[in-house]
Amino acid sequence: MRICCNTCYGSDYQRRGHGFWVAFMEIVTTKDSDIQERLSYAYLTAVAARAGCQVLSLPVDRNGLDFWVSPIQGSGTARLAVQAKATTRLARIGAGKMLSFQLDRRTYDLLRRDATCPMLLVVLDMPVERESWLSVTEDGLFLRRAAFWKDMRGAPAIVTDSVAVHFSPENIFDHHAILNILEQSDRDSRKGA
Repeated sequence: MRICCNTCYGSDYQRRGHGFWVAFMEIVTTKDSDIQERLSYAYLTAVAARAGCQVLSLPVDRNGLDFWVSPIQGSGTARLAVQAKATTRLARIGAGKMLSFQLDRRTYDLLRRDATCPMLLVVLDMPVERESWLSVTEDGLFLRRAAFWKDMRGAPAIVTDSVAVHFSPENIFDHHAILNILEQSDRDSRKGA
């Protein structure tokens, strides 16, 4: 903790005649996991916006969902349910042919249930180095790495406390993926599938 007058940010013991002192602590003490979570939300929101979609954030996560994604204009029925995660430990297995993410059983069971719309697990793969997560220059905003998705509907039941969910590295969660998933979901709902 640093002791400083609340109107100056000089040395620890600098007094500028203001007549009072306050305890000055770091202003931002956010845990890395909370920052990763917010960056995964930012990624999802940006990608959805590029796809012409809106994101409805669910303030209470009791059903294993963080967001609904739906077109801003167009189909009134097409939508995606999304559980967003972020990690610096997305495993590459099988000579990089698959990605693996460890998911807790509760979330897994909520996502795998039978649903009329896609129930997506979206995992943002982030660099280990915190300084590499996000950078801003006059040329742009850069959020490092990418997110990957998997529709969890119909996944098999498990008896363990967690499960390794495997993703194809081709399932990059970008605006093309959102549009393709929405179109397929809309076709399926029209067929009654």
